[in-house]
Amino acid sequence: MAGCATSYTTPAAVRLSTETVLIGTTTAALSGGTFEVSAPDGSLKCAGTYDAYDTSAVLSAPFTCSDGRYGTVTVTRSPDRLSGKGTISLSDGSVGAVAFGKDAAAAIEPPPPESPPVLAGLAAAATAPASPYGSGCQSTNTYGAMSCVTGRPRTTYVRGYYRRNGTYVRPYYRSRK
Repeated sequence: MAGCATSYTTPAAVRLSTETVLIGTTTAALSGGTFEVSAPDGSLKCAGTYDAYDTSAVLSAPFTCSDGRYGTVTVTRSPDRLSGKGTISLSDGSVGAVAFGKDAAAAIEPPPPESPPVLAGLAAAATAPASPYGSGCQSTNTYGAMSCVTGRPRTTYVRGYYRRNGTYVRPYYRSRK
């Protein structure tokens, strides 16, 4: 079996409802699956195991944390089973978002603003300086800014994502269709 990999490790990330971010890895191996995430300052670590041979699209696994809490992580895996997103529930009632593989960055992105002021974005768009390249439209990528394409305010938040070629697209606002 020369050249065969015996394990596969991908990044993993969690954002709890308290805005605590945990970063780590998940590893699928012949001996089983493990995951471990921790706060950057080391104040909290959570780890667990899962059935690495389970081919289900939805996978749930128990975990324990260094502060005594425990819980369940549930993820929906991508078709290739190398990435996915889901939720985490802790024994104290805390919840959060979890992701692994190419989706890991999505879990630690801050959530979209609750209700940003529309008028501030509209005012910014109305006072945007003219383009040095002619009279083309110049629109800021902020909530409520007017879209040059549709003429409508940008009010729909689009989360950051990875393209098939691996390029990361940062979060942005778009106008409703």
